[in-house]
Amino acid sequence: MSNRRYDISPDPQAQPQTLQGRLLYVTSARYDTDWDSILHTHYFTELFYVHKGRGLFQMEQEAFEVQTDDLILISPHTPHTERSNNSDPLEYIVLGVEGLTFMQPDHTPLLYGRVNCQADHSVIRFCLDTMLREMRQNKTFRDTLCQNLLNVILIYLMRHEKLQLSIAPAINASREISGVKKYIDQNFKNPLTLDTLASIAHLNKYYLVHHFTETYGISPISYLLERRLEECKTLLCTTDYSISQIAEITGFSSGSYFAQRFRRSTGMTPQQYRTQFTG
Repeated sequence: MSNRRYDISPDPQAQPQTLQGRLLYVTSARYDTDWDSILHTHYFTELFYVHKGRGLFQMEQEAFEVQTDDLILISPHTPHTERSNNSDPLEYIVLGVEGLTFMQPDHTPLLYGRVNCQADHSVIRFCLDTMLREMRQNKTFRDTLCQNLLNVILIYLMRHEKLQLSIAPAINASREISGVKKYIDQNFKNPLTLDTLASIAHLNKYYLVHHFTETYGISPISYLLERRLEECKTLLCTTDYSISQIAEITGFSSGSYFAQRFRRSTGMTPQQYRTQFTG
């Protein structure tokens, strides 16, 4: 009989605080044509994993080619878009992660980067495929399982690229400002105005806008709009609600305003987005 035991001991290099980014969503997509997308930003980090195909990733000042097993890291508020190769269309999985920022070894911010994960692709793909399956099946502890799989991906990423991952917010939010953000997260589907948020927080609205923007890099009303748009994307991909129903559910004042804001953010209409991401 052969028996080998491996004891668990504290890792002096482990940084648990770097593994607290909150998973917001998991998206699977395939481009059938060269979609004319537009530069856009998010208040959170996105991780794009190219499952198959080739394409071009466009940043504000740079464009670079991407291919199978590339993982593209996009920090918050970084303009970006992607375009597919017609003959070898992109298939990719996107993770939206709140509270995760990237730092390079010299401690300067990494706005975006590309990592080829071919050496670790079996692990990365297992994690991503499992996350997609869990999201679709919606079983008990789905979110917890997917959050832990995200941590596995981040650990492999730190090992592979020797990046330093730090967790936002870099600026500590005051109790009042963090309370406003939490209130928006819990009530974004309801009618909300700046006056309402200021009243709830017992703050002057100009003070609120200044310090919310300073803390999170986005104004409270823009953050509210982002939350609604992200929820719209989820509903477009996972339900058969009509466009007008989704607009109403997520708190938009009208279907036309929703369609206008959605196209400005994504470069496509809600129906085009639904068709592209659901096949």
